[in-house]
Amino acid sequence: MRLGVFLSLVTTLLPTLVGTGCGKLNTMNSVASDAQLYAGGGTSEFRAVQTVVIQKCASCHYHTEFAYYSEQDFIDLGFVVPQDPPGSLLYSRLDGSGGVGGMPVDDALTAAELQAFEDWILSLTP
Repeated sequence: MRLGVFLSLVTTLLPTLVGTGCGKLNTMNSVASDAQLYAGGGTSEFRAVQTVVIQKCASCHYHTEFAYYSEQDFIDLGFVVPQDPPGSLLYSRLDGSGGVGGMPVDDALTAAELQAFEDWILSLTP
């Protein structure tokens, strides 16, 4: 019984305490800054993409630990198909061809940022 009450309170209060997402995170105590501290590795193409993920995706996708994913995580979880940007779920969501409109919704990627994702995916070996 007490566990149920606790979980109810946590699920009710947690969004208020950590923010509801979809806004820029620019505090030092945020998912974006934590990702910068703890993430790393991967190819230079991935590090360029990871910067965009941290800056433009983590504020909405903080609950999925998206900003903490490694290069291999994106592949293993099926978000990216090496050498196939149009066949990659992540890319199709970003460019709007995935049926949900371009992401991020409130801070669209620049052409250069989208190109960085394409370059990264093309650089991956199957």
